[in-house]
Amino acid sequence: MRDAADDQGAAEGVLGVAGSARRRLLRRLPRRLASLSRPALVIACIIALVVLAGVGYGVQKVLENQLPPLHLISFDYERAYHDEQRLTSIGPRMSGTDAEGQGADYIAQQFVDAGLEEVEILTYDVLMYEVLSAEVSMVPYGPAGFFPALSSGTARHYEHTVEFVIQGYSGSHRWGSFRDDLELIDLGDGSDESAWQRASGKAGIIAQGGEVTSNSVLFFKARDFGLSALVLHNIARGEELGFIPISKTAVLLPGESQFPDLPFLMVSKSVGEEMKQLSGSHRLRLDISTFVGERPIRVVSGIVRGSQDQEHFIMLGAHHDTVYNGNGAVDDTSGTSTIIELARQLAPSHPKRTIRLSTWGGEEEGLYGSNAWAAAHEDLIANGLVYYFNFDMNHVDLERCDEITAETSTNATVDAYRQLIEMGRREHPDLFSLYTYKPEYNPDIPGNSDHAPFQARGRPVSFIYGCGSFEYHTYKDGIDRIDPRSLAVTAMIQGSYALALAQQ
Repeated sequence: MRDAADDQGAAEGVLGVAGSARRRLLRRLPRRLASLSRPALVIACIIALVVLAGVGYGVQKVLENQLPPLHLISFDYERAYHDEQRLTSIGPRMSGTDAEGQGADYIAQQFVDAGLEEVEILTYDVLMYEVLSAEVSMVPYGPAGFFPALSSGTARHYEHTVEFVIQGYSGSHRWGSFRDDLELIDLGDGSDESAWQRASGKAGIIAQGGEVTSNSVLFFKARDFGLSALVLHNIARGEELGFIPISKTAVLLPGESQFPDLPFLMVSKSVGEEMKQLSGSHRLRLDISTFVGERPIRVVSGIVRGSQDQEHFIMLGAHHDTVYNGNGAVDDTSGTSTIIELARQLAPSHPKRTIRLSTWGGEEEGLYGSNAWAAAHEDLIANGLVYYFNFDMNHVDLERCDEITAETSTNATVDAYRQLIEMGRREHPDLFSLYTYKPEYNPDIPGNSDHAPFQARGRPVSFIYGCGSFEYHTYKDGIDRIDPRSLAVTAMIQGSYALALAQQ
């Protein structure tokens, strides 16, 4: 899941097909009607009413018609846990890397084995980055500050991914000699422009507190002030884990065509404090190598073919990529494993309408996979997509919380979810009693995951997620905290409603 602070309006509010078309027609009516005679005006009004009533009929009819009796699908959470194990064993599945390709291959094979049709791995070339190597240290300098101290015993070396993390689209800084060491300037919270000016040609360290400015804004500001490197000091996020560094992406700001070519990293709270204390007598030594350029990212897709209506389809998806500094057991291998097991459960269901299941690459860097697929399938979405269901971090850590939130852009979905939850409490009391449920109507769900491209195209969407993942975007997001029972509950809620829509 992307950090909301770095979203640049990726998704518009869900307007709905009928709603947006009505608004377009109403904007045009006044000037057109003014030129008509009275009889023609009456006829035009009748025609307009008919058109307004019929706009978006196909999709709206599916959502407004009475659903067939709801029933809970099955879900084998032990088998889903096995998928979780297999995928996390690959290691971090950074988009555009061989590891992402291995993950996509595994997903596609599970789709085939489950019985899905038209299984394919599509690739899209997008601007990506990869961290090739990274070393960070604070090196002592002599009294005059011109040369490193003869003794290097007090140099402080920091551990990659544990004590520092490279940020999205960082530039490189290869170390060749002490002349590449950088003086470190404390930028405070970033509000003092004179501090930024003093950091020109040097490295700046900025404290990121509760009101977090997006990585993108800070990255480009560092370039504009001529900084040679920018260090984010985590002082607010992840208190439960000791404020360890978090991987975050960046996006091109309006008017920009390329990212700044300067190193960009985040350090833990304790490391940042130490760096500031040492900045008077030490310099920052960086040896960072990154790749920034086009890479192919993957989208895996397969269908359960509808027996009666193959024009309209229901879609379920999750992103299979992870940040580079962790295995992403919760974000979002939990969602990917859920989609794989849903494929097994839905493949033999013989729906009337087609069901499409997909996993996306490129989510962590900017929803690139789902956006690219949507852009390549505009007509398919416009004419056929009834509903999109998103699974991102749909895991609950019961030692910390018990909430499952399902945000939906349609009121009818809230009622259906409530029925399914009550059904689950009756049929699977030991499982469904573990959690507190929050089905919520939200016509403008935040666009920080892969529902956004479909929501922006006016399609109904639902986004289900859990709670308690303190390890978000860190090296600690491993399988040791995974409880697959929450995957079952989230899949049974959204998957059962998806099947009901497909059976209408």
